[in-house]
Amino acid sequence: MARNLKSSLSPNGSRDRVQARPYQLELLDACITENTIVNLGTGAGKTFIAVMLIREFSHEILRPFLEEDAKRTVFLVNTVPLVKQQAEYISAHSLLEVGKFTGDMKVDGWSRERWLLEFDRYHVLVMTRAILKDLLHRGFIHLKHINLLIFDECHHAVKNDDYVQIMKVFDSCSEEQHPRVLGLSASLLPSKCKPGELEGRVRDLEATLRCRAETARDLKEVAQFATNPSEELLHYRSSSSDPDFSELKQILEGPVDFLNSFARAQKTAVYDRVKLYLDDCLHILQNLGVWCAHAFAKDGLDDLEQEIAVGNGSEDGPGESWERSLLYLGLTHLKLFKQKSEPRCRTDVIPVTEKVNALLRYLGDSGVSSGETEVESDAGSRVGSSEGSEIPIRKLLGIIFVQRRTTASLLTKLLRHKSRQEPDLKYLKCDCIVGHNEGKGGTYLRREARMKVRKQNEVLDKFRKEKINLLISTSVVEEGVDVPRCNLVIRFDFPQNFRSYLQSKGRARAKESTYLLLIERESSPKSHSDLTDYRALEKELQRLCHDRHIPEEEEILKKMEDVVPPYMPYGKEAGTRATLASSLSLVHKYCQKLPSDRYTVLTPVFKTESCPIFNMAERELVTRGQKYWYRSVAALPMSCPIKEDIEGDWMPTRHTAEMSAALESIKRLHVAGELNEHLLPVSKAVDSEGEEGEGEGEEVEEEEEFVARGSHSSDAPGTEKGAQEYPNEVASPLTNCFPIVGKNYLYAFLIRETKSEAIYQLSPDDGHAHITLGVLTSRPMDHLRIPEFSLYDGEKELYITMHKLHTSVTNITNSELDILRQCHVALFATVLRINWSWLEPTLEKAEKNYLVVPVGVIPELEPMEMYVDTEMAKKVAEVGSNPDCQSKPLVWPCSLELFQDALVTAIHCDLGDRRLHEVIRVDKSITPISQFPDQTRAATFGEYFKNKYSFELEDLEQPSLVCKPAGMSASRLRLLTSRFKTAHGEDLGKSTQKSEPVKLFPQCCSLYSLPASFWKRIRCLPSILWRLECVLLVNTFRGAVSTGTGIGVSDDGCEISTNTDLRGYKDHGFGLLKTQLFRTNDKGEEEIQPLDNPDFSTLSQRSPDNALLLKALTPRAANDAVNLERLETLGDSFLKLSTSVYLFCARQSASEGRLSAARARRVGNFNLFSLARQKGITEKILSRSFEPTQMWVPPCFSFNENDPNLAQHPLCSTPPQSGDDLSAVCTEGRLSEVRKLYQSHRVTDKGVADCVESLLGAYLVAGGVEAGLKFMKWVGIKCSEQPEDDAIRHGCFDSPLARNCPKPATSGSSTPPSEAEVPLIIRRSSDTFTQHFGPAPSALLNPTKQGDIRRLLSTSMCSQQPDQILQKIEWKFKDPAFFLQALTHASYMRNRATDCYQRLEFLGDAVLDYLVTSHIYSTFPKFGPGKISGMRSALVNNITFAELAAQLNLDKALLHNSPELFRKIPEFVDALKQSRKKPGQMQEDRSFAATMVDGRDDEEGVSDDDPGTAELDPPKALGDVLESLAGAIFLDSGMSLEAVWKVFGPLFEEKIKEFDGKVPISPIQGLFEVEPSARTKGYRSTEGKACCTITVDKLDLQVTEEASSHKAAKTAAARAMLRKLRALDAVK
Repeated sequence: MARNLKSSLSPNGSRDRVQARPYQLELLDACITENTIVNLGTGAGKTFIAVMLIREFSHEILRPFLEEDAKRTVFLVNTVPLVKQQAEYISAHSLLEVGKFTGDMKVDGWSRERWLLEFDRYHVLVMTRAILKDLLHRGFIHLKHINLLIFDECHHAVKNDDYVQIMKVFDSCSEEQHPRVLGLSASLLPSKCKPGELEGRVRDLEATLRCRAETARDLKEVAQFATNPSEELLHYRSSSSDPDFSELKQILEGPVDFLNSFARAQKTAVYDRVKLYLDDCLHILQNLGVWCAHAFAKDGLDDLEQEIAVGNGSEDGPGESWERSLLYLGLTHLKLFKQKSEPRCRTDVIPVTEKVNALLRYLGDSGVSSGETEVESDAGSRVGSSEGSEIPIRKLLGIIFVQRRTTASLLTKLLRHKSRQEPDLKYLKCDCIVGHNEGKGGTYLRREARMKVRKQNEVLDKFRKEKINLLISTSVVEEGVDVPRCNLVIRFDFPQNFRSYLQSKGRARAKESTYLLLIERESSPKSHSDLTDYRALEKELQRLCHDRHIPEEEEILKKMEDVVPPYMPYGKEAGTRATLASSLSLVHKYCQKLPSDRYTVLTPVFKTESCPIFNMAERELVTRGQKYWYRSVAALPMSCPIKEDIEGDWMPTRHTAEMSAALESIKRLHVAGELNEHLLPVSKAVDSEGEEGEGEGEEVEEEEEFVARGSHSSDAPGTEKGAQEYPNEVASPLTNCFPIVGKNYLYAFLIRETKSEAIYQLSPDDGHAHITLGVLTSRPMDHLRIPEFSLYDGEKELYITMHKLHTSVTNITNSELDILRQCHVALFATVLRINWSWLEPTLEKAEKNYLVVPVGVIPELEPMEMYVDTEMAKKVAEVGSNPDCQSKPLVWPCSLELFQDALVTAIHCDLGDRRLHEVIRVDKSITPISQFPDQTRAATFGEYFKNKYSFELEDLEQPSLVCKPAGMSASRLRLLTSRFKTAHGEDLGKSTQKSEPVKLFPQCCSLYSLPASFWKRIRCLPSILWRLECVLLVNTFRGAVSTGTGIGVSDDGCEISTNTDLRGYKDHGFGLLKTQLFRTNDKGEEEIQPLDNPDFSTLSQRSPDNALLLKALTPRAANDAVNLERLETLGDSFLKLSTSVYLFCARQSASEGRLSAARARRVGNFNLFSLARQKGITEKILSRSFEPTQMWVPPCFSFNENDPNLAQHPLCSTPPQSGDDLSAVCTEGRLSEVRKLYQSHRVTDKGVADCVESLLGAYLVAGGVEAGLKFMKWVGIKCSEQPEDDAIRHGCFDSPLARNCPKPATSGSSTPPSEAEVPLIIRRSSDTFTQHFGPAPSALLNPTKQGDIRRLLSTSMCSQQPDQILQKIEWKFKDPAFFLQALTHASYMRNRATDCYQRLEFLGDAVLDYLVTSHIYSTFPKFGPGKISGMRSALVNNITFAELAAQLNLDKALLHNSPELFRKIPEFVDALKQSRKKPGQMQEDRSFAATMVDGRDDEEGVSDDDPGTAELDPPKALGDVLESLAGAIFLDSGMSLEAVWKVFGPLFEEKIKEFDGKVPISPIQGLFEVEPSARTKGYRSTEGKACCTITVDKLDLQVTEEASSHKAAKTAAARAMLRKLRALDAVK
C-alpha cells in the first residue's frame, strides 16, 4: 500500500513537489500495519508522515458522509493556533477537503444536524481535542464513522486529559469499529521522569492510545533534518545578598510562608487568589527585580481593594470573615511593598536582578567585561564571555522562554525600556506571547495577561516576518506552533521537565544555533543533575522506540478502567455518556446556559468534607497509602430548578470528590429534563413542559416542523410576509332573505350631518315624509346592534343610523315586488354605474339577496313611521329601463321651482363631455348678456357659449344656474374615510383649491329624473351597505364567542354589552364605557335599556358591542376610518401579562429562561395565527380596502368568474402585448387576482395574530380582566388550571379557589367611588387571577428556612435599606420571602431560603408593561399605536427602570456577589447624579432624546468630550430588580394590579410629566428624521469594545463612539451627531 502512495506523491498526484525522506517511508509502513506512535524530534517531519497516511486511507473517506458506512479522518491538536497550521499543511499536500474547527467558532452550540453537514462537507477534519471528545460523549458521532484518528502531541494523553477520554470511548464499541490510531510526539513524556522510569511511562502511553511507539532506525539520517543546537549554560549570582533586596523579599516571604502552612480545608478561592498575588510578586522580585515587582504591586492593588469592598457588603459569617482577613493580609503587604520599593524605582538606574543583568550582558554588544558571568559549552569547557555574546545583530532571531505569563509581560516591558536607553540593546525588537486560555482563575494580572487568538497571531506573524527579532514566550510556543528557524533560544527559567527541555531546545533549528540555559550558582548542582537526566532520557528514548508491540487487551483495560462508571442513560450503542472526568465541564456548561447578566458568571459551588481512613473500614481501598477520603456536596446556581444540594460519593481526593458530585448533578439534571438526549443544556427556546392538554400541541409540532425546514424564509408562516387568501363570508341575516309577498321587514337608513344642511335634513318644516333608502328583507336583522357610524362626503361628516319599521310589512303585492326588483337593479347598475358584465343581477338566487328600496320616513312620529315609496321606486326603475331618458330637455321658459333640489346635464357640450351638475341656486342677476369675467375670451356669457361651444342662447333674459359638478365616479363612492384627515383622525386642513361654481343657463340644460337629495343618498348607499354587511358579520362572531364563554350574558339571562359607536375617527374604547342591556318588553319586542352606575359584577359580564369588535377586526391596511391598532397594543400587553401569570403559577420549578420561551411561543404570531384559523376568525377579518366598483358584489347580484369581459377590469387595464406568450400568462395571473378580489380577502399571518390581540383588547375594555381571560380560553390560549363549568362561564366567584378571596360588590349595589376611579382593565385582578390560576405560589423554598429571611434581609448591602425601601414604596410585605427573593441576584448563593429574582423579574416585567400600557391607553385617547409604543418604550426600558431603582435605593439593597456589578452600579448611579445637575440632560442620557430632537436642548450645550455625552448603560441587574420588586408586590397582594400601580404609578406619572406631553424618541430615530442620509457602521475596536461611526457626507461630519454594546454605541454616536448638526443650525 505504501508503494501506491509513493507514486501518488509525484508532482501529478499532489499539490506540491515534496519528496518523502527514507525514514518517513519506513515509519509510514509501520503506521499502515498497525496503530503507531511516531517519535521524532522537532523539524523531522512527523506531520508529513500523517499526511501520507491520510492519503493512503483516502479511498475510505471520499463517499458522502450521509451514506451508510461512510467515514472521515480526524486530526486532533491541543491548541487553537495548531488547528489552522495543521489544516493548511494537509491542504497543501493533498487534494482533500480539509475543515478547521475551534471553540471560538461557537461549535459547542452546534446541533447534531449541523455537525453531520460539516462531516459531509469535508474529508479531513482538524479540531482541538475537546471538540471530538464532546462529539463522542454527546453521541453526535460514533467511532465507526472515523477511519483514521491522529493525535498530535500525543504525550498529553495522561490522567484525565481529553485524549484519554476519547480513547476510553473505544471500550464501548467492538474492535471492528475502532479507527486506525496515529500518535505524533517529540518527547513522549509530559512531565518529570527519571531515566529508570522511562520504560513504564512509554508503556502507559502505549496502553492508553492502543499503539506501539516507533522511531526511525537510522538516527543519523534524522539528524540531518532535525535540530542540533549548541547547548550553553549561563551562570548568574543570586541577588539575595543585596540588603535592599532582602528587606523587600521579607515583606512577601512571610505571608507566603504563612499561607503555605494552611490546611487544605482552609484553602478557598479567596485564599488561592491572595496567595497568587503575593507569590507572583515575590517571583517577579526574585527573577526580574524591584522595578518590575513594583509595577506588578501597583497594578494589583486595585483588584484586591475592589474585592474587599464587595466583601464588606456580604454576610458576616465565619467563612466570610476569614476570607476578608485574607484579603486584608494581601492588601497590607502589597501596599507595604509598594511603599518600600517606590524610592528604589526613582533612581536613574533601573533596579533589576543579577539574572536580568546576565541576560542583558549576553545580548549586549560589549559582552561580559566584569567576569561575573561565565558561559560554558555543552562539553563543559569554559569559553570567553565575549564569544558567547557575539551575535550578528541583523541576523538575531531568538526566543526567551519563561515560566509565568506575568514574567513574560513584565520582561518584555523591561527589555523595551532598556533597548531605548542602552545603545548596545537598541537593535532589540521584542514582543511577548503567552497564550489565550483563561484557565480556572488566577490573579487579575494573570487574567489580563492572556492574549486573544488574533493578537497572538499578529505577534507570531511579525516574528515570522522578522519585524520582531526576540520573542518572550511561555510554554505556548514550545510545541506545535509554527515559528521560524531560530538561531538563539534562551531558557530564562530552567525547564521544569524533560518535555519542556526537549521541545524548547527544538526551537533552535537554524544551522548555527544556540540553546542557552540560565542557571543560578546557588542551585547549580540540582540544575546540572536535572540537565544530565534530560540528556540521558533523550538518548534512552531513541533506544526504546524500536521493535515494540501494542499492549495486550488486558493491560489496556486495566490502564483505562474508570474509577466511577460513566453515566450512559441510553446504553453503550447510543454513545451518549458523561464520565467522571467530563462531569465538571458539563456542569459548568449547563450553568453558563442559565439566565444571567453579562456581569455574572454562574458556577456550581462545592463543599467538601474529609473522613479519616479508619472510619471507612467498610470501603475497599484501592489507593496505596491513602489517609483520608473525601465527599463533596454540589449546590447549583439559584436559577437552576434543582434547589437541593447534591451529594457525591466518597473519593480518594478532593478533586475527584467534586467530580463525583458533578457527575451526580448531571444525572439529576438529565432526569429533571434540564439536559437533552445528548446531555446538553436544553435550549430555552424548547418548551417541553406541560404541553399535554393545553390545546396547542398541534400548533407546536407544526411550528417546529417549519423551523426544521428553514424558518428564515421571508414568507414564513406567522410572519408579516406570510399571507393567505380566505373566502369572503356573508352574515346569515343577509342570506335567503329575499322579500316575499307577505310578511317582510323594513329598515331605513337615516342620514344627518354634524352641521345641518337642508339637502340631508329628514325633518322638513311641513312635516311631510322625506325619501331615503332602506332594506326590505324576509328575515329580521339585529338592527339594535348596528351602531351609529360616520361617512365622509367631502368636508362634511355624515352620521348614519338604522331604524326598523315597528310592524312587519304585509302589503307588498307581486306587481310592487316587480317594481322594487327593477328599482334595485337600476340603483346599482344605472345610477351607481356598478354595471360590469361579470356582476349579474340574479336577485333571489344571489348569496346575499336583501332588497334595497326607497323608503319614506316621518321621524317626528312615535314610533317612527316609514313605508316603501313605490312612486320613487318607479322613477328609479324608469331610469334603469331607459338610461337615455335619465335627463329631460328643458323648454324655456319654465318654472324656476324645477331647479330646487335638482340635477342638470349640460347639453351644450359634446356627447362624450356631458357631465352632471347639482343646482345650488338660481341667480337672476346674471343673464346671457352679462359681462363675462374673462374679457379676453368673450364680452358676455352668450358670446362665450357661442364662441366655445357654438351654442346660441336665444333668451337673453333667462337667469343663470349656479351649479357644482356631481357624479358617480369610484372616488365619490368611497365615503368611509375623509381625505382631509390622517389615518389617526388628525386634521389635514380644509381644501384650499375649491373649484369655482359653474354658471349654466336653463336653455343649455336638461333636468335629471331624480332629486338631488335622493341622488346624494344613493351615492352613500355602497358605503352604508358595506358597513352594514361588516357589522352583521361581526355580530355573528360576537354571538359565537358569547355562546362559548358566557360573556355578554347577565345574571338574569339578558344580553349585556358596552355602548359605543363608529362616529368619526375617535377611539371610544377607553375609559368607563356606557352599558346597555337588551331586554324584551311586554309587547315581545327587544329594546335597549341603558344602565347607569353598574356595579363591578355587571361590568365584568359585558361583552364588547359590535362597534368595538368591528374596530378589532379591521386592520390598518383596510384604509378605514377605524382600525385595530390601539386595541391590539392593549391586547398584546394583556396577553403577555396573563400568559406570564399563568406560567409562573403553573410551572413553579421552571427557570426564567424556560418561562420566557414558553411565553414567547404562546404569544407568538405563529401560535395566534394557528388558533385564529382553527376558530374561523380569519374569515371575519375585514382586511379589504373598500372599492365599490372593483371588489364589491352588490346585494342581489352574483359574480360570474367565467365572464369573457373580465379582462376589462381596471386591474387588467394594461393591454397585453400581442404575440408574446408571457403576456398571456400575465393576463391569466391578473384575471386570477380579479377573481380573488370578489371571492376572498388576503390577510398576512401577522395580521391574523394582530386581530386576535385586538379582539382580546376589545373584550378586556368591555368586561375587564375576567372577560379577557375567558376570551383567551375560547381562542385556545391556555390560561387556567381550573375546569370550566357554569360558575366560571358566567363569572361566578364561588369556586373553591375564590372562596377565601374578597367578594365583589353584589348586583345592584353601586360601585364605591374609590373603585370607580380604577380603570376596569386592572380592577379586581386579584379575584380573577386567583380564580383562574390559583393562589400565588410561596417564595419560601423550604419552611425550615423561615428564620433566615430577616437575617438575609439585614445583609442587603446596608441593614437599613430594606426598611427605607418599604417606607418609600409605602408597602408592607405580608410575606417577607417575596421581598428577599426580589432583592436576591443569581450570584448570591448564600440565600437558600428563596429563589433568585429571575422568576419575579419575568413576572414583574409583564406586570409593569401592562400597567404602563393601560395607563397610556386610558390617559391619552388620541395616541395612536405608534405614540403608545413610543411612550411605553420611554417608560418601560432598562435605563428608566435602573433610574427608578436607584431612586428607591435598590442599588444599595441588591444582594449579589459580583465584583463587576459592584463596580458598574455605583458608576451608573454617579453618572445619574451628574446628569441630573444639567437641565434637560437626563432625558437625553436615557436613550430617549426628546429634548434634543424637538429643539429644547440645554442652551449651554454639552461638549463632545464631556462625560455626559457617553451612553448611560446601566447594569441590567439594576433594572431587573425593579421588575422583580413589582412582581413581588403583585404576588404579595394576591396578584392585584391595583396594588402594584398604587406603588409604581406615581413614579411613572412623574416621568410622563417630564415628557411635557411629547412622545420621546430615541436619538437614532431622531437623527434619521432630521438627516435621512446619515450612514452608520458598527464594528469592534482592537480592545474588543463595541464601536459605531456615523457619517453625514453632504455636511462632511463624522462621529465615533464606543460602549459596552453595539446598541449603546450607536445611541451615543447618534446623540453626538445630533449635537453637531444642532451646532451647524441643521436642526431647527
